[in-house]
Amino acid sequence: MASIDLSGGGPGTGAAGRAGRIIGGTAAAAFAACIPVHLLGGGAGEGRTAALFWAGSAAGVLLVRLMPPRAPEAEMLARVRARTAGHPLAAETAALLGCTAAFAGAYTVLTPLFGAIGPAAEPLAYYTAKIIFLLLFPLLIAGGSGLMRRSSGPDLPDLALRVREPWRWAGLPVALLAPLTFAAPWAPDVVLPGGLPDDYAIGAALLVSYIGITAAEVLFFAVLLQTRLELLLGRRPAILLTALLYALLSLVGRPVAGGPEGLADAVALLGVGTVLSGYMWSRYRNAWPVLAMHGLLTTFAVLPGGVSAVTTG
Repeated sequence: MASIDLSGGGPGTGAAGRAGRIIGGTAAAAFAACIPVHLLGGGAGEGRTAALFWAGSAAGVLLVRLMPPRAPEAEMLARVRARTAGHPLAAETAALLGCTAAFAGAYTVLTPLFGAIGPAAEPLAYYTAKIIFLLLFPLLIAGGSGLMRRSSGPDLPDLALRVREPWRWAGLPVALLAPLTFAAPWAPDVVLPGGLPDDYAIGAALLVSYIGITAAEVLFFAVLLQTRLELLLGRRPAILLTALLYALLSLVGRPVAGGPEGLADAVALLGVGTVLSGYMWSRYRNAWPVLAMHGLLTTFAVLPGGVSAVTTG
């Protein structure tokens, strides 16, 4: 049976390769440390819930690896390198990481300002900060017409959204089936970040959530940030590091247990789930399945009476 290869997609030798291995090992160690903390913080039932969730995520990664068994990933990586040839990758990566800090800071500043308008407006501080610093600014800095770009021509967003090769759609079944696990009895019960009031119009809540969560997260974390980390450090460290950052930012705008347990819970659940979406993007370079998966998770979280409120960071 084919093995799951998370090591390709970047430098394998030299200083960059060594840095990638160190960062990847550190990120893996962080996951290994957070998982037992999460288990110790909950009861036996929560442990079974987590185990089933992890098994489902691992199965999703395996299915993505097997569909198709042989994919022209080397050719796709060459296309990615060609699309980013005019970009200062290290500088753009630093700027994108700065956007994450700006998002957290802006939410802290905007929350009391929006709260003064009324309780129904306060959650919009989360979405306003996220749309500005995890969608608009990143596209302005590192997108197809980014300010830091030194060349012209097709770019990563174009590659991600204009998908003509059939094999790049092979992950769509996994993307559509994975969110259904959150509607099962073993679904983790997590609160949606920046949750809108219950009396907020469902259509408006879905629209705000799709833009502020689904689109912002997929374009920022996968297309813009993870891809650059892959080219700088390699596939495995990029996926793990992006997943850790995603889990850390999920603590912005939602009530969680304080101290290390809150971070451990986020990494053990959201971080592990992000490994699946990160590998899906890295293998197919197709944003649509990842958008579909995040969009379904957001829908389950927003719709009233949902079995599980699933956060997407």
